[in-house]
Amino acid sequence: MDSDKTLEWKRTIRFKLAIVVAIGLLLLIAYEWNSADRLEREWVATSYMCSNLRNLQVAQEIYYTDHSTYMYALPDSYAVYGGVTITLDNVSDSGWSAMASHRDVDYPCALRNGADPESQINCTC
Repeated sequence: MDSDKTLEWKRTIRFKLAIVVAIGLLLLIAYEWNSADRLEREWVATSYMCSNLRNLQVAQEIYYTDHSTYMYALPDSYAVYGGVTITLDNVSDSGWSAMASHRDVDYPCALRNGADPESQINCTC
């Protein structure tokens, strides 16, 4: 009789242990999936920021060709897509800089153009 209770107790412990292990595996899978999803969202947001900055660079050069100066502010008709916010800084007749930000990324992307001989996007694209 004692051995029956011991056997039942061991089965109960094994069952509970199996449940804990199964829950742990499910949590691990959910964490990895969420982490991969976050990295993918960050990569997509960074691509949107870089693409918007490249489009702004082209628009600024077209505007400069027509007006011999750069745009000091983005017109309302200028389309920024993908949830990106662009801010123009240090605009002059000889150059400009811009910052792009996105809610899914902790860092902004920057673009300097004009007087600076190295016009580049400071972001990993």
